[in-house]
Amino acid sequence: MIRLGIIGATGSIGVQAMGILNSNRGRFQLKFATAHTRRAELESLTVNHGSHGVPELFVTSEVGSQPVLDAIHLENIDILLVASEGVSGLEYTYAAAKAGVPVALANKESLVLGGHILMPIFAEMGGGSQMFGGVSGGGVSGDAFSTMFGSANTQPQAVRPSVIPVDSEHSAIFQSLMGQDMSSVAKIVLTASGGPFRKFTPSMMAGITREMALFHPNWSMGQKITVDSSTMMNKGLELIEARYLFDMPSDKIDVVVHGESIVHSYVVFKDGATMAQMGIPSMLAPIAFALGYPHRLETGLPTFDMLKYPTLSFEAPDTVRFPALGLAQEALKVDKPCVYIGLNAANDTAVAGLLNDTIGYNDIARVVAHILDSEFLYKTDTSTMDGVQSLVDEVQHKSTQYMKKLR
Repeated sequence: MIRLGIIGATGSIGVQAMGILNSNRGRFQLKFATAHTRRAELESLTVNHGSHGVPELFVTSEVGSQPVLDAIHLENIDILLVASEGVSGLEYTYAAAKAGVPVALANKESLVLGGHILMPIFAEMGGGSQMFGGVSGGGVSGDAFSTMFGSANTQPQAVRPSVIPVDSEHSAIFQSLMGQDMSSVAKIVLTASGGPFRKFTPSMMAGITREMALFHPNWSMGQKITVDSSTMMNKGLELIEARYLFDMPSDKIDVVVHGESIVHSYVVFKDGATMAQMGIPSMLAPIAFALGYPHRLETGLPTFDMLKYPTLSFEAPDTVRFPALGLAQEALKVDKPCVYIGLNAANDTAVAGLLNDTIGYNDIARVVAHILDSEFLYKTDTSTMDGVQSLVDEVQHKSTQYMKKLR
């Protein structure tokens, strides 16, 4: 039985994770769960998961709540699902890494802001590598593969990697790389739906409203990530996440727009072979893969039928219409934690401004560009968690000040 903690149980990912627990009774013991404010919903979601002891429930709007941090250290869990949005997940991911608790990571900001701190800790947990027995070296040895992936009869808690991505794109890359020699990888390619504005002309882009940005044609997600998907900043953040997860240089990480969202991402190898993971657009599959690893769980999803998708389309992203993605690609080339932090924190502040009707949709990229052009980014020591938080605070303050000039 897998002992589990969930950060952000009432969000989109958390609710779907609870559904997976319901579909796989007897495989999980929920030790604790958190919510930002919605206690009644949290209690309702977890009421059926007390057969092996009543789970602790934490409702707190405080980032880095001490009772939650204590639970991560003391509850003796096998895996922590970090499913909260934004910067709130970073401190809990860090606490899990320090406690030696494997993480199912659905909070990309944790790596964008703190990947330079987190990944060495995860690597130490995994005996020198957080995944695959050697992501950046000369490949996966038989012993390493056996240790990290085990056999069909191996107990999950004995072989689970120290961090497993829950984002559908990174889960697809993870699955495509299983058992592969990493030195043979030519590039990894993240697919993007293109969001609701994929076919908009430049003049149409100028008229986008908050309400339009909160609709996504393929995926059901929280408000912040839905807006990020519409600007394609979500894909930009995923590029940085992939850089840390798979230890790939920027010239080996690419993006293509794939409107059907059937191919969730793929890996191109030096011999010309391509490995892709496919399925209908649903977060249930990557959540279940991360929680049940190395076993595949029941999700209730229908069996994928290729005959229903005789034509799949792919195209290059347009960074003129989607400047946020272009800004993230430039940040990836610079490859400095302070730039990643600036990109993420400025975007967080700008998206909050849109959701609060403080700025317009097209102002989001303007705010991020303004911050990335600022010298102050390079003046803060970001080698510690305190340094990261200090720079986040400064970026948020300067972004807020700049946003006042836009309206």
